[in-house]
Amino acid sequence: MTTVKRQNRPKIKQSPKLPAATRREQLLKAAQALFIKQGYRATTTEAIARRAGLTKGALYFHFKSKEGILRELLRRAADQFAAAFESPTGKSLSPGDVLTLLRKIDARRNMPKTRHSLDLRAEVLKLPRVRAHVNKMARKAIEVVAARLDPEYGKDKKRRRELAILIFSLYDGLTLRRLMSPKLISIDRQIRLFASLFGRAKTEIPVRRG
Repeated sequence: MTTVKRQNRPKIKQSPKLPAATRREQLLKAAQALFIKQGYRATTTEAIARRAGLTKGALYFHFKSKEGILRELLRRAADQFAAAFESPTGKSLSPGDVLTLLRKIDARRNMPKTRHSLDLRAEVLKLPRVRAHVNKMARKAIEVVAARLDPEYGKDKKRRRELAILIFSLYDGLTLRRLMSPKLISIDRQIRLFASLFGRAKTEIPVRRG
């Protein structure tokens, strides 16, 4: 009878005691990198803990599950989005301004691979609680944008909300189409064209390579 030798994995040398907030950041950063690289399902909690330099027990001390980590990443992305649309001056936006801001938010997050990966999106949206969470965030984002749209683009709140939905749909469509046909789509050029149709293309759009 052949005896199969187990490969002993090296023990994790956990970093010195750090504040809980720092540990959580380590885990979130590690999880995000692994989700992008190999997908949500293929990423185990053990792999996340190892990449973060922590034990699996430490991971479960800070998060109840892998899905909990994913939901926290999504919540933070939503908070960043809302913060980007806050205005100390209360200045209203044109539809072109909104598209430009969406582009800038993606650039600052440095997360386009996460947001626009078809495989990763398909994976996480199969999780009922995550799908519900994403839909809730989308509704909130639409309300945030509708509140900032200039009244000249919609005579009432309902009309501006519908316009916000159209803007988000356009942006998501552009980014996904670019993912599938990178030589066909220039998001910046399309945003400038869209903004020109509304006659208020005031904001310079940062050129993002690649």
